[in-house]
Amino acid sequence: MHRLTRTFAFCLGFLAFWAPVWSEDAGLFLDGLWVGSVDLGEGNESLELRLFPADRETGDEAGGLIDMPSRGLFGYPIGDFRRGPEGLRFDLLGDAPFSGAFDLSGSPAVAGGSFGAQGTLRLLSARGKDAKVLAQGRFSLGFAGESSRGAAFGVDYLVDSGNGLLRGSFLEPEPAASSDYSIARDYSIATPVVLLLSGAQADRDGNNYAVPGRSDALAELAQSLASLGVCSLRFDKRGTGESYRLGSNEGSLRFDDHIADAKAAIRALASDPRFSSVLVVGFAEGALVGAYALDDLYAAGKLASGRVAGMVALCASGRTELEIARDALEGTPKELKAEAEAIMSALEAGNSYPNPSAYFADYFRPSAQGYLSSLFARNIREAFASLPCPVLVIAGGSDLQTNGSESKLLASVRSDIAYRVIPGMSHALKAVGSDEEENYSSFTDPSLPLADGLPELVAAFARGEGAIGAEPPETASDGVLQGADDGAAR
Repeated sequence: MHRLTRTFAFCLGFLAFWAPVWSEDAGLFLDGLWVGSVDLGEGNESLELRLFPADRETGDEAGGLIDMPSRGLFGYPIGDFRRGPEGLRFDLLGDAPFSGAFDLSGSPAVAGGSFGAQGTLRLLSARGKDAKVLAQGRFSLGFAGESSRGAAFGVDYLVDSGNGLLRGSFLEPEPAASSDYSIARDYSIATPVVLLLSGAQADRDGNNYAVPGRSDALAELAQSLASLGVCSLRFDKRGTGESYRLGSNEGSLRFDDHIADAKAAIRALASDPRFSSVLVVGFAEGALVGAYALDDLYAAGKLASGRVAGMVALCASGRTELEIARDALEGTPKELKAEAEAIMSALEAGNSYPNPSAYFADYFRPSAQGYLSSLFARNIREAFASLPCPVLVIAGGSDLQTNGSESKLLASVRSDIAYRVIPGMSHALKAVGSDEEENYSSFTDPSLPLADGLPELVAAFARGEGAIGAEPPETASDGVLQGADDGAAR
């Protein structure tokens, strides 16, 4: 029998559920978390299904995420979502059809006030009469609650972007009894709040569904901040996690949409009297998003004096996305360099390149060109140079994705930017030391702890205590760095 590995999931991507009627509400699967297991002939495997309702404002349909840890699936989004009296059907997002069905027998189990269901799961190779059964076995699911996340991850929070609701998690030092953040307990003393902005293609917890595993790095940072008395908010940006439907139309998505969404979140937190101030923490590409969001809000006079504690860049590069893309194209075959230059020139000018050759067809596919063009137009050094608030750049001493020179480049755009390096911290914010194998596993192993000192450094900056610890001494690489871009201070 084939195992549903990550590659297999992309090649074969369709699941379907059918459920019997068990209530007067047409027997619909309830929104929230469904937890259970499935046995496809290799023993019981954990199965989780997170369902959430339609967004009536934007017209986005209901959707959900599925976890099958043994198959490397975490937060895998579903499409073509349908539910009604006959049950529940959806597609796993993939490049080719993959069909299956939950054939239920008997009545659903009801225990402890929770709904449950049992039946047979079939995974088929394709739709239609020629479909072959790849695997078949028994499954069981139980409704675990209306909230799609555990209490340790925070209470549900919706960011109203003005163009759709982005789903997030709010975590406070002493969780409120209510699941509604808006009626959480009053704070006798206002506390700072940290807005955590994830990197490219990552959800609120710092995970990417295309990676066979998860790190939960941002979720763990939020939990550590709560233990230090600091509140936090993180949300799934468009195209990720429970907000994936808002970015599902790749052709209309722009990088500027992420900036607009971050601005909405900052304004919501800055206007909340429970919080003394807001600290924006951007991980990797999230630093670019956060800096431009703050710059725009300051320029428009939308932030009251003292409401922003500052900006923190985590494992972020001072190189622009345009520079990174052009460097990557240096390895283009000689006969394709003219086309590469033509594509880049078109995107830099805000135009499209309709028919890229096969070599460029994936990265420069026409549906993604609008997004890339808006991304290439942004300059992280310019954004950080103009921020009128305290800034801290944090680098990982064992970061294999963003090296020290790149992070130091970002810190060098202004003389008053604080710069700290956390020894042994990987790009996934985990403590890995010098072990390269452990470094790579930090992206897929949530059991690895956060790097020592990271939560304390962020919490101190949020409270207005400055950047604790000493800036690293100058190194030989800094000399090369300083000459790498004479325009770094622009």
